[in-house]
Amino acid sequence: ESDPPPRVSTKVVTISIVALWLCFFVLTSARGLVLGLEYQSEMLLRRSAVVVIGMALTFMLWAILRLVEHWRLGWRMALALVVAVPIALVSAQVNLSLFEDLQERIITEQAEKEGLGVRRDDSGNLVVDVPGMEREEGADENGLFSVPPRWQIVLELAFARYFLLLAWCALYFALLAGERARVAERRSSEF
Repeated sequence: ESDPPPRVSTKVVTISIVALWLCFFVLTSARGLVLGLEYQSEMLLRRSAVVVIGMALTFMLWAILRLVEHWRLGWRMALALVVAVPIALVSAQVNLSLFEDLQERIITEQAEKEGLGVRRDDSGNLVVDVPGMEREEGADENGLFSVPPRWQIVLELAFARYFLLLAWCALYFALLAGERARVAERRSSEF
C-alpha cells in the first residue's frame, strides 16, 4: 500500500493565510496613518471585516488548489491564475461596498471645507464642481474632478487583490514543494 501524497498541513496553511492578511491589514492601516486620513477607527473596523472576508476567500482558493495538488506545477499555476480572478473581484466588491459610504462622506466633507460643490452626474458618479473652472470642449461630463465610476474602482481593487492572492499561491506551492522534498528525503533515508 502506498503512502498518501505529501500535503501542507492545515495549520501551516492557516498560518500563511492569516499572516498574509494581517500583513495587508498592518500595511494598509499604517498607510492611512502616514497619510493622515480621517476616520481611522471607523476604517479599522471596516478593514477588519475586509481582512476576515479576505481570509475566507483565500481558504476557498486553497480548497480548490488542494483538489489538484497531484497535477503538474504548470497546470496548478494556470488554475491559480484563473481561479484567483473571480475571488479577487469578490474581494474588491466587498471592500468597495464596505467603504463606499465612508469614501463619499470624506470627499463631500473635504469639498465643503474647500468651498466646492459635490453632486452626482446622470450616471450616478460623484462629481466635485470647481467654481470658475470650465470643462474643455469635448471633455466628458465628469471632467477631471469626478470620482471614478464604481466598476473602475472595483477593477483597480481587484487587480491589487489578484496579485495578493497570487503571492499567497506562490507561497503555498513553495510550501507544498518543500513538504514533498522533505518526505522524499525521509523515504530515501529509510532505504
